[in-house]
Amino acid sequence: ANTYTGATTVSAGTLALGASNVLADGSSIVVNGGTLAMGTFSDTVLGVTLQSGTISGSGVLTSNTTYNLQSGSIDAVLAGNVGINKTTADTVTLNGDNTYTGTTQVNAGTLIFNGSGNHTLTGSYTGAGTLEFADGTNQFATGATIATANLILSGGTNQITSGASVTSSNVTLSGGSNTIDKALSVTSFTASGGSNTLNAALTATNATFDGGLTDTTDINASYNVSGTTTVNGGNVNFAASTPAVLGQTLVINGGQVSFAAAVTEVDEYIQTDGILSGPGELRVSSATLSGGSMLGPGKFIIDGNGGTSTNLLLNGNFQLDNQSTLINSGNVVVAANAALQGSGTYRQTAGTTRVDGNWSQALTEIQAGVFRGNGSVGGEFVNQGTVGANGDNLILNGPVVGSGAYAGGVQFNNSFAPGPAPSGAGIAQIDASNADLVFGSSSKLIIEFGGDQNGQLVSDSITARSIALQGASLDLRRLASQPNFTPQQFFAQTAILTTTTGNISGAFNSDVDCPTGSDDLYVLSQQEKQFLLTIVPRLPNLVPADVQSLAGALQQADCNPNTPASLQNLLNGLKPFLSAGTSETDKVNQFVNALRQISPKQLAAEQTLTNRVGKLQVANLSQRMDNQRQFTAVGSAAPQTNFSANVGSPAPSAPPTSGVSPGGAGAAPATSSEHSGQAPAAAPSSGALSINLQSDPDSPPDLLSSFKNLGFFLNGQFEWVDRTSTLVQRGYRSALYGVTAGADYRFSQRFLLGTSLGYGNTYAEIANNGGDQSIGGYTASLFSSLNLTDNWYIDAVANLSYNQYHTNRTTAYTDANGNAVNETAQSKTDGWQQQFSLSSGYDLPMGEWTFGLRARGEYAHMSIAGRKEHGANLGMNLVIDDQKYDSLTSAVGAVVMRSFSLPFGVLVSQINVEYERQWIDKLPSMKTGFADQPNVKFTTASYMVDQDYLNVRAAVSAQLPYGGSAFLQYDTTLGLENTSRHAINAGVRFEF
Repeated sequence: ANTYTGATTVSAGTLALGASNVLADGSSIVVNGGTLAMGTFSDTVLGVTLQSGTISGSGVLTSNTTYNLQSGSIDAVLAGNVGINKTTADTVTLNGDNTYTGTTQVNAGTLIFNGSGNHTLTGSYTGAGTLEFADGTNQFATGATIATANLILSGGTNQITSGASVTSSNVTLSGGSNTIDKALSVTSFTASGGSNTLNAALTATNATFDGGLTDTTDINASYNVSGTTTVNGGNVNFAASTPAVLGQTLVINGGQVSFAAAVTEVDEYIQTDGILSGPGELRVSSATLSGGSMLGPGKFIIDGNGGTSTNLLLNGNFQLDNQSTLINSGNVVVAANAALQGSGTYRQTAGTTRVDGNWSQALTEIQAGVFRGNGSVGGEFVNQGTVGANGDNLILNGPVVGSGAYAGGVQFNNSFAPGPAPSGAGIAQIDASNADLVFGSSSKLIIEFGGDQNGQLVSDSITARSIALQGASLDLRRLASQPNFTPQQFFAQTAILTTTTGNISGAFNSDVDCPTGSDDLYVLSQQEKQFLLTIVPRLPNLVPADVQSLAGALQQADCNPNTPASLQNLLNGLKPFLSAGTSETDKVNQFVNALRQISPKQLAAEQTLTNRVGKLQVANLSQRMDNQRQFTAVGSAAPQTNFSANVGSPAPSAPPTSGVSPGGAGAAPATSSEHSGQAPAAAPSSGALSINLQSDPDSPPDLLSSFKNLGFFLNGQFEWVDRTSTLVQRGYRSALYGVTAGADYRFSQRFLLGTSLGYGNTYAEIANNGGDQSIGGYTASLFSSLNLTDNWYIDAVANLSYNQYHTNRTTAYTDANGNAVNETAQSKTDGWQQQFSLSSGYDLPMGEWTFGLRARGEYAHMSIAGRKEHGANLGMNLVIDDQKYDSLTSAVGAVVMRSFSLPFGVLVSQINVEYERQWIDKLPSMKTGFADQPNVKFTTASYMVDQDYLNVRAAVSAQLPYGGSAFLQYDTTLGLENTSRHAINAGVRFEF
């Protein structure tokens, strides 16, 4: 070993040790720019001074005096019972796992311990410089004292146990894994990286947190900062249940901060970026937000003074998410270029919120104070305070509930449900008398109604300076506490919208929702300064009986979710007639008249006209049988002149128009000329043309005579009926014609049997432009006639008719909105009819006069298949159910005839009077429904039935030479209410 005693100085280059203990023990090492390369060798010297440069190698360097370090790095292991004295402002890095035992003084600059080994530190670290541990496992055990001005833990695994003493003014945790189990009281605390856990109290003037996404600082003990807490990055978790004292100001410029304590307070809060999170509550006196977000489920409370100063200024984009809550009792301003968005909750308990930018939260709840501005607000909104202020134009894009007031300009673009409950339930009177309200096209006004303690109608109401309705929809609801409420009065009215100085402009759309299961009629009427809701709970009781069923159906369809738009539009055109209740009788009458136009009363004519078509065929056959009796009567007495005339005209007996007696009036006397000694008093016939090939009925039967007992005929008839309209029933004018062709066979002079085919057609024009109807009927008949004596006969007819119906039903009126309604619904259907007639007559000739008695009974059963109309708008098309009805009549009468013998033939005149009674005094109502909503049914009354009436006929007929004849007959029916019936029948007959 060397024994020199002077210093060993390395100023440049490298001094390498070739073996251990080669340096003189009494010499001191001074490295000032070069490198002392120890390699793996060890050595002991008097002292070590590192002014700059490097001491490299992994060997052990032992000094007998304090290490004097200024700048550079040492890789060797420093040993000895001495300490370290770090001077100058430069940095010294110790990369070895040192074993020296003395005090470490960092009087200036930075001393970095970068050894990778495990170190249990019990020594003292003092000085005004910076002490940094960058690697290895370092445990500051009991006895360790850290009193340097600055302490940095930048790497490795570091633990400051509770037995250690730390009095550094500034502590920085910038990397590695750091556990602090010893209370710290510092001027500045910085956690800028790594994984840091503070299990003991931290007291500091200012604290700063930074780092990347994976850097975390968990504060599990008390935290007390008197100045400012700044978070620029990393994750800072205030996990202790004890509230943290954040100082005068909390600044979040990045990273994420989480609070677990129930309440954490700070005077001023500034956030430009980053995330505020956790389940705890952060209470601030004032705040400025220009970016970042808040994640719940914690609360952010603006604990302001409610005055005019700004407690929270939002001048950037801030996100409030994940069930977080921002509570304001001061003054919040969201600048025009700013946005508060997210899925959290904003709750204001006092003060003012001014939104000039964008605002969108899952829930904004204004419990008190003012929420105003010129911005746009999204999300659910609860207003129990005041929204808006004069000069503002605030847009609410989310659903709004509450009973608070409104001022300035406020536009609703979603639902608005006034009400004291958080859900908007309950009756509320909204004071917006200083507000101009706008309900946008996508908005919906939800109005609840119910009854007060006296059962009178009460509802939500809004009083505003002006109201603009831009096609919003209206939703009417019963109070949840009164699900079955119905007003007691016929008309119950309330104003749901009222304006003060301005007007109500625009209109709601036709999409009005009403309570389900309701039979009430909801009438909405808009006036200049009021929008009224009128409820008609028992509409059928308000209108006359003839339209009660229709009124009930419309009441059932009104606001029904299944009601199509076409039918609802029909209702919307009718309901304003009732907007003023019974105070405007003329409008109520207009409503009733409109119902009478809509009611398909035109269809009632089908019943009477169908009966007329069937009775026409019976009449034609009765005429034929009268003719046969007349031919038989005169055939043998006057073969040269063959005077024979038939002036009998069967009378219809349909309930509404009453007809003529088939085979009754004007039937020829049963007595033949052989018994009376004169030509028979023959009866005139309705337009009849008969061809008779029979010969003398008393001739012996042979093939020719049998053929001549067979007769062919063709009969026709025409009539017209006028029915006058009444207040409740539509009239009509109809024309009827029919033709019957058939054959009969006389088995004897007293008995005849025949069959026929017939066609009848009637066309009716309904009064008051009600449309028209036509019925065409095809009939197959069997008939027979039996002369019981020369004076007494019995006729019988049975037929089956197939009818075809074609209806054009026109509805025309002017609705309550002044719109002309003119719709024609078309339909086609068919039906069947069975008709049975039994008549009898007895004649008593007296010279030129003949007096006769008549009796008749008829029964008819008619059915009409249901059908569906088409072609009309406004839901006017109907579905008509099957119809079935019966007619049963009886008639008695008398006939007086006189015959005159003239040079050109025999002239017969007659007068017939018959009393007829209808025994079925009521026709069934027609069951109908709306084609667009067929489950809504109603009935329509048929025509009134005339039960008692008279048939009167006057006729003249001429029997001409060579078998020719002609006749002219007029008949009418008397005693029919609102109906007149007339028929003129004329005809000629030729015999071959």
